Amino acid sequence: MNSLKTLLGATLLAALAYGVYVGITKKPGATTRADGPKIEPGVLTKHDLPPLPVERADSQLAGEEAPAFDAAPPFDAGAPSQEESAPPSDDRYADQRFPDDGPPPPVAADAAPPVADEASASPYPSSADATTAAAETSAAPGASVLDQELAAIEPLLQSGQLAQAHLALSKLYGNPSLTPEEDARLTDLLSQLAGTVIYSRQHLLDAPHRVAPGETLEQIATACNVPWELLAKINGLPGAGPLEPGQELKIVKGPFHAVVDLQQKQLVLFLNGERYAGRFPIAVGADHPPLPGEHHVVQNKLLNPSYYAERVYTPEDPQNPLGSRKIELDQQVSIHGSNDPTSLDREDPRGCIRMNPRDIEDVFDILTIGSEVAVRR
Repeated sequence: MNSLKTLLGATLLAALAYGVYVGITKKPGATTRADGPKIEPGVLTKHDLPPLPVERADSQLAGEEAPAFDAAPPFDAGAPSQEESAPPSDDRYADQRFPDDGPPPPVAADAAPPVADEASASPYPSSADATTAAAETSAAPGASVLDQELAAIEPLLQSGQLAQAHLALSKLYGNPSLTPEEDARLTDLLSQLAGTVIYSRQHLLDAPHRVAPGETLEQIATACNVPWELLAKINGLPGAGPLEPGQELKIVKGPFHAVVDLQQKQLVLFLNGERYAGRFPIAVGADHPPLPGEHHVVQNKLLNPSYYAERVYTPEDPQNPLGSRKIELDQQVSIHGSNDPTSLDREDPRGCIRMNPRDIEDVFDILTIGSEVAVRR
């Protein structure tokens, strides 16, 4: 029986690696199978990989069936241009959430170009790092930076070394030499890999954690420097416990950090400052707005916050612009939800860094007290 389980696990991993490999090597307009949907240039869909689902903790805790998601981890392949002023629609980011129709689970990832004069002070991957890493790879003469990196990680994908491939591609994040098409292709692949490596139940970063007698999910999460809610989502747990002694859990060792990109109007997540871990659309209000070059630290996380303006808007007030969650940073800056998801597509002076209600739930369960948040333009 153990041999059978091992064989099945190896088969799933091989299928996953092959799916990402196909996404790298397929021609524009090709499909991965005869009856599959038409795939636009550089776009991966759920048909490229075995289903890699994750349950959403809020649905589980409410005893409801979690909604299904359209694709594994990728965002929309059409990367936003530098001139894009309106925030992307929610549909472009829907795939990053925790899916829920099978064993392993993913979230997502996408990119935002760093600013050159802030690179030296930032703990996040820079374009200089990416260019250096790519220059050390071998590819056909005249190949682009992306093609060089893809040639270098192809053996990793073929051998199922997804964590190594994900780390290598993460270093290419934000490289200014990439064309919009290449950037879209890269972020699609990063999304596939991040969703599997970080947010699935496959133990690709660390060995499984075996629960000790009396050990709680909060204790495990504290040791890993991540919220317990994140581990619950990844492992499909209905809450914080109790846990069964000897139970094996997927763990992720944090912390996660974030970059607020004011130009692209998105919040991008990183794991330990080196692994690309997801992106979310944002809008910025006039209450203590973040400024380029600032570095903040998460000070507090509030459920159902009140909003103080000309009057007090209580959590129950439908006019409360903060929504259900607020992540307080230093210097009076905050990341929060919204009482109106469409507000991301229009100007609203209230609040600081605004996210749609569902996205703030995920980010709230990923960032910890002490997580760093850098601001870029």
